[in-house]
Amino acid sequence: MQRSHRVVSLIFPIPEFYGLAAAIDDSCDWERIPKLTEEYLAALENARIRITQTLALQFLPSAAFGGAFLRGTFLMTSATEVIAKLSAVEREILRAHLQSRAETLQANPALRSTFPHALQD
Repeated sequence: MQRSHRVVSLIFPIPEFYGLAAAIDDSCDWERIPKLTEEYLAALENARIRITQTLALQFLPSAAFGGAFLRGTFLMTSATEVIAKLSAVEREILRAHLQSRAETLQANPALRSTFPHALQD
């Protein structure tokens, strides 16, 4: 049983990976959650970090990690602690996901003028 669990854990990412992916989606969904997107972009702007940089993953707002939790699940309040648990491949997948979501934000002239450094190419 332990061996099969180990094999499966090598194939599938840890559950927190999916939580980070969802946090990226929510933090970049300006149409649906504009306040969360603006909070994220403001944090990046203040830190002078572009959304395309790997470090941008660590600035995902804690509000993006909200929601109901099942017994035994991990409560995420910060991306930094979860990123440390991920493999290099998982981090790269999330970075690519963030970059694909960032393209929509970068195409928005109003957001680009408000957050010029964060949305710089």
